[in-house]
Amino acid sequence: MHNDNLNKLLENYQQLRDQLQQMLDSYKYGRQLRVVMSCGFWALVSFFMLLLVFMLTERTPLQSETARWLHAVVLYWLLVWWLIRAFRAIINPPPATALAVEIEATTGKFVSGLSSAIEFCDATRPAADERTSETMRRITIGQVSQQLQREDINHSLKAFSRRRSAFTMLFFLLLGALWYALSPLEVATGAQRLLFPLRAIAPYSTLEIVVAPEHALVAMGDSLEISASPSRQTSEPIVLEMFEPDKLEGNRVEMYPDATASAGRFVYPLNSLQESVDYRVTCEKFTSLRYSIKVMPRPQVKSLQVTLFQPAYVATQPIRLPANTGDSSVLIGSRVKIEVTADQNLASAAVILVPGATQSCEISKNNSFIYEMAIATNTAFSLFLENEMGLSNEKPVTYTIIAAHDGPPTVELLKPAQDMPFPTSRRLDVKTVARDDYGVKAMILFYQVGDRNALIPQNLKPDFKPTLEYEVEFPWMLDTLALQPGTRISYYVQAEDARQPEPNVATTATYFINMPSMYDMYRGEEVSQGEVNQKLEEFMEVQQMRREALMKAYEQIKHDEKLDFEATQTIEKAIEQGAKSQQEAEEILENFKKLQENMENNPLSSPEALERMQKVSELLNEVLDDETKRMMEQLRESLKDLKIDAKDIEKYEEAFKMDDYLKGLDRTIDLLTQVREQQKFNSLALAIEDLQRRQQQIASETAALKEKLANEGLSSEEESQLKDLADQQQKIGKELEQLQKQSEEMTANRKSDEFKQNPLLEDVKNIRDRMQKEDYQKRSEDIKKDMNQKNLDSAQQNQQNMLKFLDALKKDSEQISQQCSGGAAPQIDLSAFIRRALRVSHDQEMLFREISELPEQFMRGQRPEIEGLIDQVSVLQVLIKQQGSELANDLEQYVRSSFAVDPSVIEPIQGTQAIFSEIVKTLEDRALSTSRADQLEIVRRFNQLTIALMRAQDQSGSSGSANPMDALQQFKDLTRRQLSLYQQMMQRQMSPQDQQTMEAMRRMAMEQRQVREALEKLMRESRQQMNSLGRLDDVMNDMKDLETEILDPELRKKVAEKQKSIYDRMLRAQKAIKDRDEESEERKARKAEVIRQQQPDKPLGEMGTDTRDLSKDFLGDLKEEFPESYKPMLNDYFRSLNIYGGN
Repeated sequence: MHNDNLNKLLENYQQLRDQLQQMLDSYKYGRQLRVVMSCGFWALVSFFMLLLVFMLTERTPLQSETARWLHAVVLYWLLVWWLIRAFRAIINPPPATALAVEIEATTGKFVSGLSSAIEFCDATRPAADERTSETMRRITIGQVSQQLQREDINHSLKAFSRRRSAFTMLFFLLLGALWYALSPLEVATGAQRLLFPLRAIAPYSTLEIVVAPEHALVAMGDSLEISASPSRQTSEPIVLEMFEPDKLEGNRVEMYPDATASAGRFVYPLNSLQESVDYRVTCEKFTSLRYSIKVMPRPQVKSLQVTLFQPAYVATQPIRLPANTGDSSVLIGSRVKIEVTADQNLASAAVILVPGATQSCEISKNNSFIYEMAIATNTAFSLFLENEMGLSNEKPVTYTIIAAHDGPPTVELLKPAQDMPFPTSRRLDVKTVARDDYGVKAMILFYQVGDRNALIPQNLKPDFKPTLEYEVEFPWMLDTLALQPGTRISYYVQAEDARQPEPNVATTATYFINMPSMYDMYRGEEVSQGEVNQKLEEFMEVQQMRREALMKAYEQIKHDEKLDFEATQTIEKAIEQGAKSQQEAEEILENFKKLQENMENNPLSSPEALERMQKVSELLNEVLDDETKRMMEQLRESLKDLKIDAKDIEKYEEAFKMDDYLKGLDRTIDLLTQVREQQKFNSLALAIEDLQRRQQQIASETAALKEKLANEGLSSEEESQLKDLADQQQKIGKELEQLQKQSEEMTANRKSDEFKQNPLLEDVKNIRDRMQKEDYQKRSEDIKKDMNQKNLDSAQQNQQNMLKFLDALKKDSEQISQQCSGGAAPQIDLSAFIRRALRVSHDQEMLFREISELPEQFMRGQRPEIEGLIDQVSVLQVLIKQQGSELANDLEQYVRSSFAVDPSVIEPIQGTQAIFSEIVKTLEDRALSTSRADQLEIVRRFNQLTIALMRAQDQSGSSGSANPMDALQQFKDLTRRQLSLYQQMMQRQMSPQDQQTMEAMRRMAMEQRQVREALEKLMRESRQQMNSLGRLDDVMNDMKDLETEILDPELRKKVAEKQKSIYDRMLRAQKAIKDRDEESEERKARKAEVIRQQQPDKPLGEMGTDTRDLSKDFLGDLKEEFPESYKPMLNDYFRSLNIYGGN
């Protein structure tokens, strides 16, 4: 049995040997782990224990850097010792035999058998006893392997227990955690000071000081303030220690309290820093960290190079300014290139533009950058530099680039350079010269004949090559111009330079070539007649002197008897014929004088009348269209053959009054001037309406093309149509620009009172403001661009925006059209004139009071004590005279241009300028009594003017739609306009259906709508006066139908009949309003009167019958307001109402 076990041990030797080796390795690794863990725990115990001891020491007077170093050395020595033990356990564990001995010692089982087996396992180690055979060795190893169990290993490892070290570590850890919970900052500070003895860490103190700014970067030369804010009141002063970099010793200075701070704060300023410095703050046990202040220079511009690139049309090379020069002057449109190099590396750079924003630049080569800009206005720029440390240049130099305008050329007309009459040779030699700083490109002579709006150009420069100075003499042939008497040719010369894209333009003054007018010809004939008269008189005097000398010589010869009979007869006959010729010449001269006197007494050929007639002719030429001018010419030709009875001429001469005739001409001039203004307003309104209609048409056609493009594409014809629509859109933009210029011209140099008094000007001003705010030109260009690119969605959107803009303009233009076509007169506002009249009266009264107590009259220089006061009053009197003159001129102009005020209101101040002059004269002569009387007269006159103006204002305020007479007048105006529409429709009955006729029909439809709207407004505002007519709903409904029926060519006859019917009903309504007003007047209560019996002034047979045709009284108001064919109908109507007297 025993032999079998030995055999098994021998058979399983290798397996048992490996098992033994594994068990021993297991013990070795477990032993190493336990030793390392134990060392780690004891190292932590050492740390926490020394930390607690160190913190206790820090709280005692023993606290010092020496104690800190001592504790740190001990700590690190212990940590190193435990670390070495741990490493030794890992790197140099005990040999296998020693491990076996430890197991034998702890278990007490093997009695050196385990150690022997381990020795037998080591093949490199020879056997201690050569007598031990190999078989015994193997048996020993096998038996020990079977005896060594896992429990033996675990039991042996218990000798290296970790519990004591772990519990000890936990104990000290709990103490540290408790301390940390009570004072975390103290524990953290103590740990840092203990672990990092080389660091400048202040020991923990209950005093905390906040130091600012800690680490800082300061520009060289700047100042810095170091502040310290303690957490409590200190028993010792706060000290600032300053060190040179990398030095341990420094200077100590005491910080002083900041008196401006609300809490405890200590400061110390460092002025004009030039070098870097370190610092820390100490107080009591508190010592701050060591902070550093780094001082370095700010970045500066090392070199600046500015290059100027002039516009292309100047054709100059780039100009490089001198180095470090940035101020310059360049033409608008030039480019400026700025090259900058700094004295240190840059992190960022920018160019600050004024006006403008800051433009960032890209850094190249670490310290340089380039920036380019175009100059459109005066520009100032400065350079911003920031280095890699964040410092920027301070107060950068500002450079100014002046944007110089390319000055316009100068042009001068050397010959004739004055207004002159029309040359008899029909040739005018024009000499002109133009100069420009960069060259004159073109020179053009523009002239205008009469009042035509078109300017005709005449090129004076054969090529477009720029020339610094260009002079030309041009023979202007005038024989091709068709001129009438009074026509004036205006001309001027325009020069253009080579500026791009738009040239600068300069023009000479406008000069005139005057064709003599009727008045000028009259004055010329008058002068010629005077010259002829003078020559005749001189001739007669000479002939009389010759006759007297001849008679004297004849008597002398006759007395001397030196003549024969025949000579005597001849001389006497010659003397008789001379006397007869002189008598005939006297008769001719007398008849010539009578003729000249008759011409001078002829009122129609007086200078005043001819001058006014010339003005009327000019205005008619502007106001009337070509067709009307042709009809007037035919009327003038027909009147040449008209025979007038001499008796009628005598009656006319008897009734003729020159003043009334001149007033009539003045009134005609005023009316025609107002008509001309109305035509300008109306043409503006019609042009806007036409543009709005055309824009609608373009938008409609564009929408159709858009739909077709989306479905099947566009054909070549439709693409051509699209291009044509784009051109039309661009044309609308240009026409809008012309309308804006027209509106600006119509509202230029207008006073604010004129806008208040004339609503048409206010509407034009609104149109002008809308057009100035809207960029319609750009929108038109965008629409054309989109249409050319077939981007019809965007084009349609812009077209809708353009339509909205034109609709807004149309609202104002409709108001203009309505007022120009017979709307109600605008409400007048005379408050400004009333205030000015009161001001003149008040100022004049104040001057009267100044001299009221002075003597009535004295010699100049006799009373020097009051001479100064009188001179002062005289100067103020001149100012009041000027105020009165301006008021009179403005008021007269307003009355003449507006028919809302009776001209009689200005009668009180007529002749006041002479009174003003007399006052100044009498003041200078010191005739104060006369001055005071005239001053009172001025006060009275201007007070009367104020009263007249206030009365006119009140009458205007009460003459609105609520006034029955005003409502009747407005209704008459509408009736007249309805008649005009009927007459126009009758004229268009046989007109062809062309574009011109359709345009006229559209205008008539628009006018019909305006009549309807005006009637509706009149019905609303004059409800009380118009109630007798009902609401005239049927009339307004018919008018509304006519607005669309007028446009149908097939319904012209029906439209004319309906218009005639509307006119009939409006005529009857007008009669009803007048009858009702007259009846209301008759129904008014009157005070009872005493009836006295009077004897009849006619026989009884002739009384009781009134044969007057009363219809004439009424029809007089309607003269020329209805066709001649209406007269029988009206007579029948009046007869049916029994308004005829008699049988």
